[in-house]
Amino acid sequence: MSASNIRKGVVAYHPNLPNYLVYTYIRNSDLTVYSRTSMDGGTSWTSPVQISGLNYTRDLVTMLSGNGNTVGLFIDYANNDAGEGARVVTSRLLYGGAWEAPIQRMFSEGSTLRRLPSAVRTVGNECLLGFGYDNVGASMWDDTNAYTLYWDGSSIPSMNPVNLSPATDNPIYSQQVAFDPSMSTMYYLYFDNHMEGELDGGDLFVISAYYPSDWSEAYETRVVNASASQRPSQGYLFRGNGGDLLLIYALEEGPPLNPASNTLRLRYDPGLGGLEYSTDTILENYVSVITDNNSRYRTVYAAQDTSGNIHVVWQDASWNVKWRKINSTTHELGVEYTVCLYRWLDSISVGSDKLYVSVIDPTTLDGSIIEVTF
Repeated sequence: MSASNIRKGVVAYHPNLPNYLVYTYIRNSDLTVYSRTSMDGGTSWTSPVQISGLNYTRDLVTMLSGNGNTVGLFIDYANNDAGEGARVVTSRLLYGGAWEAPIQRMFSEGSTLRRLPSAVRTVGNECLLGFGYDNVGASMWDDTNAYTLYWDGSSIPSMNPVNLSPATDNPIYSQQVAFDPSMSTMYYLYFDNHMEGELDGGDLFVISAYYPSDWSEAYETRVVNASASQRPSQGYLFRGNGGDLLLIYALEEGPPLNPASNTLRLRYDPGLGGLEYSTDTILENYVSVITDNNSRYRTVYAAQDTSGNIHVVWQDASWNVKWRKINSTTHELGVEYTVCLYRWLDSISVGSDKLYVSVIDPTTLDGSIIEVTF
Protein backbone atom coordinates (compact mmCIF):
# COMPACT_ATOMS: atom_id res chain seq x y z
CA MET A 1 0.00 0.00 0.00
CA SER A 2 1.12 3.54 -0.68
CA ALA A 3 -0.49 6.86 0.17
CA SER A 4 0.54 10.46 -0.42
CA ASN A 5 0.69 13.66 1.63
CA ILE A 6 1.31 11.79 4.91
CA ARG A 7 2.55 13.48 8.08
CA LYS A 8 2.23 10.42 10.33
CA GLY A 9 0.65 7.02 9.68
CA VAL A 10 -0.11 4.11 12.02
CA VAL A 11 -0.80 0.51 11.00
CA ALA A 12 -2.93 -1.76 13.23
CA TYR A 13 -2.97 -5.57 12.97
CA HIS A 14 -4.08 -8.48 15.16
CA PRO A 15 -3.09 -12.15 14.67
CA ASN A 16 -6.71 -13.28 15.26
CA LEU A 17 -7.59 -11.47 12.02
CA PRO A 18 -4.58 -12.20 9.80
CA ASN A 19 -6.01 -10.53 6.68
CA TYR A 20 -7.44 -7.39 8.28
CA LEU A 21 -5.36 -4.20 8.48
CA VAL A 22 -6.24 -0.64 9.48
CA TYR A 23 -4.07 2.28 8.39
CA THR A 24 -4.84 5.64 10.01
CA TYR A 25 -2.88 8.74 9.08
CA ILE A 26 -2.58 12.50 9.44
CA ARG A 27 -2.70 14.36 6.15
CA ASN A 28 0.22 16.77 6.05
CA SER A 29 -1.42 19.58 4.08
CA ASP A 30 -4.23 20.32 6.55
CA LEU A 31 -3.57 18.06 9.62
CA THR A 32 -6.86 16.18 9.22
CA VAL A 33 -7.08 12.42 9.81
CA TYR A 34 -7.97 9.67 7.35
CA SER A 35 -8.25 5.90 7.49
CA ARG A 36 -8.07 2.96 5.08
CA THR A 37 -8.69 -0.75 5.66
CA SER A 38 -7.66 -3.95 3.94
CA MET A 39 -9.45 -7.31 4.14
CA ASP A 40 -6.86 -9.30 2.17
CA GLY A 41 -3.63 -8.73 4.03
CA GLY A 42 -2.75 -5.50 2.28
CA THR A 43 -3.22 -6.53 -1.35
CA SER A 44 -6.09 -4.07 -1.81
CA TRP A 45 -7.31 -1.15 0.28
CA THR A 46 -10.45 0.91 0.66
CA SER A 47 -10.40 4.53 -0.45
CA PRO A 48 -9.36 7.04 2.24
CA VAL A 49 -12.18 8.08 4.58
CA GLN A 50 -11.84 11.18 6.76
CA ILE A 51 -12.51 10.86 10.48
CA SER A 52 -14.77 13.81 11.08
CA GLY A 53 -14.21 16.10 14.05
CA LEU A 54 -10.40 15.85 14.07
CA ASN A 55 -8.42 18.97 13.12
CA TYR A 56 -4.86 20.24 13.55
CA THR A 57 -3.83 16.73 14.61
CA ARG A 58 -0.16 16.17 15.49
CA ASP A 59 0.00 12.63 16.84
CA LEU A 60 -2.06 9.45 17.14
CA VAL A 61 -2.00 5.82 18.20
CA THR A 62 -4.39 3.01 17.29
CA MET A 63 -4.90 -0.55 18.48
CA LEU A 64 -6.84 -3.35 16.80
CA SER A 65 -8.58 -5.88 19.09
CA GLY A 66 -9.05 -9.55 18.28
CA ASN A 67 -12.78 -8.94 17.74
CA GLY A 68 -12.02 -6.57 14.87
CA ASN A 69 -12.75 -3.32 16.70
CA THR A 70 -10.17 -0.52 16.57
CA VAL A 71 -9.57 2.22 19.11
CA GLY A 72 -7.71 5.44 18.36
CA LEU A 73 -6.27 8.15 20.61
CA PHE A 74 -5.53 11.50 18.94
CA ILE A 75 -3.68 14.68 19.94
CA ASP A 76 -5.49 17.39 17.98
CA TYR A 77 -6.25 21.13 17.94
CA ALA A 78 -2.55 21.68 18.69
CA ASN A 79 -1.00 25.08 18.06
CA ASN A 80 2.34 23.57 17.04
CA ASP A 81 4.35 20.36 16.85
CA ALA A 82 5.15 20.55 20.57
CA GLY A 83 1.48 19.88 21.35
CA GLU A 84 0.78 23.28 22.89
CA GLY A 85 -2.91 24.01 23.31
CA ALA A 86 -3.83 20.49 22.22
CA ARG A 87 -6.73 18.38 23.39
CA VAL A 88 -6.98 14.59 23.64
CA VAL A 89 -9.80 12.64 22.00
CA THR A 90 -10.64 9.01 21.33
CA SER A 91 -12.65 7.34 18.61
CA ARG A 92 -13.48 3.78 17.65
CA LEU A 93 -13.93 1.86 14.42
CA LEU A 94 -16.23 -1.11 14.91
CA TYR A 95 -15.51 -4.03 12.61
CA GLY A 96 -17.28 -3.49 9.31
CA GLY A 97 -18.40 0.01 10.30
CA ALA A 98 -17.07 3.57 10.17
CA TRP A 99 -15.08 5.68 12.59
CA GLU A 100 -17.37 7.26 15.16
CA ALA A 101 -17.42 10.90 16.25
CA PRO A 102 -14.46 11.61 18.57
CA ILE A 103 -15.02 11.87 22.32
CA GLN A 104 -13.02 14.55 24.13
CA ARG A 105 -10.98 13.14 27.02
CA MET A 106 -8.89 16.20 27.92
CA PHE A 107 -9.70 19.74 26.85
CA SER A 108 -7.53 22.28 25.09
CA GLU A 109 -6.38 25.38 26.92
CA GLY A 110 -3.73 28.05 26.34
CA SER A 111 -0.14 26.85 26.71
CA THR A 112 -1.04 23.35 27.95
CA LEU A 113 0.80 20.38 26.49
CA ARG A 114 -0.61 16.99 25.48
CA ARG A 115 1.90 14.56 24.00
CA LEU A 116 3.12 11.06 23.22
CA PRO A 117 0.06 8.77 22.98
CA SER A 118 0.92 5.07 23.37
CA ALA A 119 -0.90 1.74 23.51
CA VAL A 120 -0.23 -1.88 24.43
CA ARG A 121 -2.27 -5.09 24.20
CA THR A 122 -3.16 -6.57 27.56
CA VAL A 123 -5.55 -9.55 27.90
CA GLY A 124 -8.23 -10.85 25.54
CA ASN A 125 -9.52 -8.01 23.40
CA GLU A 126 -8.37 -5.36 25.86
CA CYS A 127 -5.62 -2.78 25.63
CA LEU A 128 -4.17 0.07 27.66
CA LEU A 129 -3.64 3.53 26.18
CA GLY A 130 -1.79 6.47 27.66
CA PHE A 131 -0.56 10.02 27.06
CA GLY A 132 1.45 12.72 28.82
CA TYR A 133 0.19 16.16 29.70
CA ASP A 134 1.24 19.46 31.26
CA ASN A 135 -1.57 21.75 32.35
CA VAL A 136 0.47 24.91 32.79
CA GLY A 137 3.05 24.77 30.04
CA ALA A 138 6.81 24.94 29.80
CA SER A 139 7.16 27.89 32.19
CA MET A 140 6.05 26.13 35.39
CA TRP A 141 7.89 23.56 37.52
CA ASP A 142 6.60 20.19 38.70
CA ASP A 143 3.42 20.02 36.66
CA THR A 144 3.85 17.08 34.26
CA ASN A 145 1.73 13.96 34.57
CA ALA A 146 -0.06 11.29 32.54
CA TYR A 147 -3.36 9.51 32.03
CA THR A 148 -4.16 5.98 30.94
CA LEU A 149 -7.36 4.75 29.34
CA TYR A 150 -8.65 1.19 29.59
CA TRP A 151 -10.18 -0.20 26.36
CA ASP A 152 -12.27 -3.36 26.85
CA GLY A 153 -12.55 -4.18 23.17
CA SER A 154 -15.65 -2.14 22.51
CA SER A 155 -15.59 0.94 24.75
CA ILE A 156 -13.46 3.00 27.15
CA PRO A 157 -15.12 2.80 30.57
CA SER A 158 -12.44 4.68 32.48
CA MET A 159 -9.55 7.17 32.31
CA ASN A 160 -7.15 7.25 35.25
CA PRO A 161 -4.34 9.60 36.35
CA VAL A 162 -1.02 7.80 36.56
CA ASN A 163 0.24 9.85 39.53
CA LEU A 164 3.80 10.43 38.45
CA SER A 165 6.15 11.81 41.07
CA PRO A 166 4.97 15.32 42.09
CA ALA A 167 8.39 16.67 41.10
CA THR A 168 8.06 15.48 37.50
CA ASP A 169 8.51 18.35 35.07
CA ASN A 170 9.05 19.23 31.42
CA PRO A 171 9.93 18.05 28.94
CA ILE A 172 7.32 15.40 28.20
CA TYR A 173 10.17 13.66 26.48
CA SER A 174 9.43 9.97 26.72
CA GLN A 175 6.27 8.24 27.90
CA GLN A 176 5.03 4.71 27.13
CA VAL A 177 2.58 2.16 28.55
CA ALA A 178 3.61 -1.48 29.05
CA PHE A 179 2.01 -4.67 30.40
CA ASP A 180 3.20 -7.85 32.11
CA PRO A 181 0.59 -10.65 31.68
CA SER A 182 2.38 -13.05 34.04
CA MET A 183 2.02 -10.59 36.93
CA SER A 184 -1.18 -8.79 35.82
CA THR A 185 0.86 -5.62 36.10
CA MET A 186 0.67 -2.44 34.04
CA TYR A 187 3.59 -0.06 33.71
CA TYR A 188 4.12 3.54 32.70
CA LEU A 189 7.62 4.50 31.55
CA TYR A 190 8.74 8.14 31.61
CA PHE A 191 11.78 10.40 31.62
CA ASP A 192 12.50 13.04 34.26
CA ASN A 193 15.31 14.65 36.27
CA HIS A 194 13.68 14.88 39.70
CA MET A 195 16.25 12.78 41.61
CA GLU A 196 19.50 14.60 40.86
CA GLY A 197 18.08 17.59 39.01
CA GLU A 198 20.40 17.28 36.00
CA LEU A 199 20.02 20.41 33.89
CA ASP A 200 20.56 18.73 30.51
CA GLY A 201 19.83 15.16 31.51
CA GLY A 202 17.63 12.88 33.56
CA ASP A 203 16.68 9.30 34.27
CA LEU A 204 14.14 6.73 33.11
CA PHE A 205 11.45 5.72 35.62
CA VAL A 206 8.66 3.15 35.71
CA ILE A 207 5.38 3.41 37.61
CA SER A 208 3.75 0.02 38.20
CA ALA A 209 0.29 -1.05 39.37
CA TYR A 210 -2.05 -4.02 39.17
CA TYR A 211 -4.07 -4.25 35.97
CA PRO A 212 -6.81 -3.16 35.36
CA SER A 213 -7.12 -1.13 38.57
CA ASP A 214 -6.21 2.55 38.88
CA TRP A 215 -2.78 3.94 39.81
CA SER A 216 -3.67 5.10 43.33
CA GLU A 217 -1.29 2.62 44.97
CA ALA A 218 1.36 2.69 42.25
CA TYR A 219 5.02 3.16 43.10
CA GLU A 220 7.98 4.56 41.20
CA THR A 221 11.19 2.71 40.32
CA ARG A 222 14.20 4.17 38.56
CA VAL A 223 15.38 1.76 35.82
CA VAL A 224 18.09 3.89 34.15
CA ASN A 225 20.32 6.19 36.22
CA ALA A 226 21.89 8.41 33.57
CA SER A 227 24.54 11.09 33.95
CA ALA A 228 24.05 14.85 33.82
CA SER A 229 24.24 15.08 30.01
CA GLN A 230 22.37 11.86 29.18
CA ARG A 231 18.66 11.51 28.36
CA PRO A 232 17.22 7.97 28.33
CA SER A 233 14.07 7.87 26.22
CA GLN A 234 11.78 5.73 24.07
CA GLY A 235 11.59 3.01 26.71
CA TYR A 236 9.73 -0.28 26.14
CA LEU A 237 9.34 -2.93 28.85
CA PHE A 238 8.47 -6.62 28.42
CA ARG A 239 8.32 -9.76 30.55
CA GLY A 240 10.36 -12.40 28.75
CA ASN A 241 9.65 -16.11 28.52
CA GLY A 242 12.61 -16.76 30.79
CA GLY A 243 11.15 -14.62 33.59
CA ASP A 244 13.30 -11.51 33.15
CA LEU A 245 12.03 -8.03 32.48
CA LEU A 246 13.59 -6.73 29.26
CA LEU A 247 14.00 -2.98 28.78
CA ILE A 248 14.63 -1.43 25.37
CA TYR A 249 15.57 2.25 25.35
CA ALA A 250 17.58 4.93 23.54
CA LEU A 251 20.26 6.96 25.32
CA GLU A 252 20.92 10.43 23.96
CA GLU A 253 24.10 12.23 25.05
CA GLY A 254 25.30 15.81 24.76
CA PRO A 255 23.54 19.18 24.49
CA PRO A 256 19.76 18.75 24.06
CA LEU A 257 19.67 20.87 20.89
CA ASN A 258 22.73 19.22 19.37
CA PRO A 259 23.28 15.74 20.84
CA ALA A 260 26.58 14.02 20.14
CA SER A 261 25.15 10.48 20.09
CA ASN A 262 22.01 8.40 20.47
CA THR A 263 22.45 4.68 21.12
CA LEU A 264 19.84 1.91 21.26
CA ARG A 265 20.21 -0.39 24.26
CA LEU A 266 18.88 -3.55 25.91
CA ARG A 267 19.08 -4.46 29.59
CA TYR A 268 17.31 -7.13 31.61
CA ASP A 269 16.74 -8.34 35.16
CA PRO A 270 14.11 -10.44 36.98
CA GLY A 271 12.78 -7.38 38.84
CA LEU A 272 12.21 -3.70 38.24
CA GLY A 273 14.60 -2.71 41.01
CA GLY A 274 17.48 -4.61 39.43
CA LEU A 275 17.20 -2.93 36.03
CA GLU A 276 18.95 0.22 37.27
CA TYR A 277 22.10 -1.81 37.96
CA SER A 278 22.01 -4.05 34.87
CA THR A 279 24.57 -3.98 32.09
CA ASP A 280 23.51 -2.66 28.69
CA THR A 281 23.84 -4.45 25.38
CA ILE A 282 24.18 -2.01 22.47
CA LEU A 283 21.77 -2.71 19.62
CA GLU A 284 22.60 0.37 17.50
CA ASN A 285 25.25 3.05 17.84
CA TYR A 286 23.55 5.66 15.67
CA VAL A 287 19.80 6.03 16.24
CA SER A 288 18.03 9.02 14.72
CA VAL A 289 17.36 11.73 17.31
CA ILE A 290 13.74 12.48 18.14
CA THR A 291 12.31 15.88 17.28
CA ASP A 292 8.95 17.63 17.34
CA ASN A 293 9.39 18.76 13.73
CA ASN A 294 7.04 16.91 11.36
CA SER A 295 5.75 14.82 14.30
CA ARG A 296 8.97 12.77 14.53
CA TYR A 297 8.36 12.05 18.22
CA ARG A 298 9.70 8.48 18.09
CA THR A 299 12.47 6.76 16.17
CA VAL A 300 12.27 3.42 18.01
CA TYR A 301 9.36 0.98 18.29
CA ALA A 302 9.27 -2.38 20.04
CA ALA A 303 6.56 -5.03 20.45
CA GLN A 304 6.18 -8.61 21.63
CA ASP A 305 4.88 -11.35 19.34
CA THR A 306 2.49 -14.13 20.37
CA SER A 307 5.44 -16.40 21.20
CA GLY A 308 6.81 -13.85 23.65
CA ASN A 309 9.81 -12.77 21.60
CA ILE A 310 10.55 -9.08 21.08
CA HIS A 311 10.83 -7.16 17.84
CA VAL A 312 12.72 -3.86 17.79
CA VAL A 313 12.47 -1.55 14.80
CA TRP A 314 14.38 1.72 14.64
CA GLN A 315 15.37 4.55 12.34
CA ASP A 316 19.11 5.07 12.26
CA ALA A 317 20.92 8.38 11.87
CA SER A 318 20.90 8.00 8.05
CA TRP A 319 17.11 7.45 8.14
CA ASN A 320 17.36 3.77 7.29
CA VAL A 321 14.80 1.53 9.03
CA LYS A 322 16.20 -1.58 10.71
CA TRP A 323 14.70 -4.55 12.53
CA ARG A 324 15.98 -7.08 15.02
CA LYS A 325 14.29 -9.94 16.85
CA ILE A 326 15.29 -10.72 20.44
CA ASN A 327 14.77 -14.13 22.02
CA SER A 328 13.06 -13.25 25.30
CA THR A 329 14.20 -16.50 26.99
CA THR A 330 17.92 -16.46 26.19
CA HIS A 331 18.20 -12.72 25.31
CA GLU A 332 19.98 -13.80 22.13
CA LEU A 333 19.99 -11.11 19.44
CA GLY A 334 18.76 -12.12 16.01
CA VAL A 335 20.31 -11.00 12.77
CA GLU A 336 19.91 -7.28 12.06
CA TYR A 337 17.94 -6.58 8.88
CA THR A 338 17.47 -3.36 6.93
CA VAL A 339 13.75 -3.01 6.23
CA CYS A 340 14.11 -0.01 3.89
CA LEU A 341 16.43 2.87 3.08
CA TYR A 342 15.92 6.58 3.71
CA ARG A 343 12.51 6.53 5.34
CA TRP A 344 10.91 7.95 8.47
CA LEU A 345 9.67 5.20 10.79
CA ASP A 346 6.06 5.70 11.92
CA SER A 347 4.73 2.56 13.63
CA ILE A 348 4.87 -1.22 13.88
CA SER A 349 2.31 -3.94 14.59
CA VAL A 350 3.26 -7.57 15.24
CA GLY A 351 1.43 -10.90 15.49
CA SER A 352 2.43 -14.56 15.41
CA ASP A 353 4.60 -14.60 12.29
CA LYS A 354 4.20 -11.18 10.68
CA LEU A 355 5.49 -7.71 11.38
CA TYR A 356 3.99 -4.66 9.70
CA VAL A 357 6.06 -1.48 9.52
CA SER A 358 4.65 1.87 8.37
CA VAL A 359 7.13 4.40 6.96
CA ILE A 360 7.18 7.74 5.12
CA ASP A 361 9.43 9.01 2.35
CA PRO A 362 10.83 12.25 3.85
CA THR A 363 11.18 13.83 0.40
CA THR A 364 7.78 13.09 -1.15
CA LEU A 365 5.77 12.42 2.05
CA ASP A 366 4.45 9.21 0.50
CA GLY A 367 3.51 6.63 3.12
CA SER A 368 3.77 2.86 2.77
CA ILE A 369 3.41 -0.34 4.77
CA ILE A 370 6.06 -3.07 4.64
CA GLU A 371 5.24 -6.66 5.62
CA VAL A 372 8.02 -8.70 7.25
CA THR A 373 7.57 -12.45 7.78
CA PHE A 374 9.61 -14.06 10.55
